Amino acid sequence: VWESQRDEHLAALAEAPVDLSGDVRCDSPGHSAKFLTYCSYLNQLGKILHSELVRVKELKLLI
Repeated sequence: VWESQRDEHLAALAEAPVDLSGDVRCDSPGHSAKFLTYCSYLNQLGKILHSELVRVKELKLLI
């Protein structure tokens, strides 16, 4: 369901410029972050386009 809705939103904006925002959230200060969440927000529709939960160790391998 999530992917089909995302695809519908992207198809509706296929010919228009897209304005995206993104945000990353880690554990609270003073804690060791093991996971982080990254969200992409589609400003035109006021919808979250994508959300990803990532292990910090995996992220370090990508850098």
